[in-house]
Amino acid sequence: MKRILLLIIAIVLVACLYLRMRTNEDTEMAEGIIGNTYVCVKPGFGGDKFTIRFNADGTYRYYEGSLSSYIGFGNWSVENGIVTMIETTGRDKTFHFRLEDDALYYVTEGSSKFMHVDVVEGDKFRLE
Repeated sequence: MKRILLLIIAIVLVACLYLRMRTNEDTEMAEGIIGNTYVCVKPGFGGDKFTIRFNADGTYRYYEGSLSSYIGFGNWSVENGIVTMIETTGRDKTFHFRLEDDALYYVTEGSSKFMHVDVVEGDKFRLE
């Protein structure tokens, strides 16, 4: 009985340490994208420069092309190494990206479609 209790305590401690490390990694990742603009070169509405800007207050704004009248905006967060953007324009959209080597890569699973640009799994948004 004593061994089982010690094993349970050890498992809980390891899980707590893992979660703390994961939280620290997510915080560092979030701090690394604050104030940055990422660009994907894709045919959009009126141009091929799709930009996403991440603000320090947890908001973002994206433009799907230079002539598009649509501007996407909302709140962003980082959890388990995934950047999640939740649009607050009343359109109920969510977008997911993974951050690697100073670039964002689009993750289609659980993501909505953008309005004027066809973004597919793995499309790269480079740091501008």
